[in-house]
Amino acid sequence: MDLEFLTESLLFSSEDRTRYSLNKNSFLINIPLPFGGRSSHDRRVPQTVKTPPLVMESMGISVPSQEHRIPTFTVPESYPLHVPLLDTLEVAANVYSNYYNWTAAYTLANSTTEKASSIRTTYTTKADSIFELLSYSVKGKNVC
Repeated sequence: MDLEFLTESLLFSSEDRTRYSLNKNSFLINIPLPFGGRSSHDRRVPQTVKTPPLVMESMGISVPSQEHRIPTFTVPESYPLHVPLLDTLEVAANVYSNYYNWTAAYTLANSTTEKASSIRTTYTTKADSIFELLSYSVKGKNVC
């Protein structure tokens, strides 16, 4: 076969899919905040802000200067972020051409109980080719 003929007549398509679901359980991450534990007094934030007067005689607008009070505040040390645990993650991809069809899928599942947690993974890969040497199939699973 002529290689130039093969590359010119190659038809190609692909598709992929990603799905996930979250667990009811979660874990806590405390994110430290900038200036955490400091108050507005420590940061020397003014207690009041004064706006300038707004006068537009041609439009008949005259707004006098106003003074606004800024309440005191304290920045918390950290922000508690609850992150849900991943229950199931599935990734799949398919590639099709007139010379090679390839399919792969990977699944990660988290089983959490009160006493223990386990992670189960499964994967499958299958390739079909017009050249028998390039065809293969792989399957596997693991439980931790």
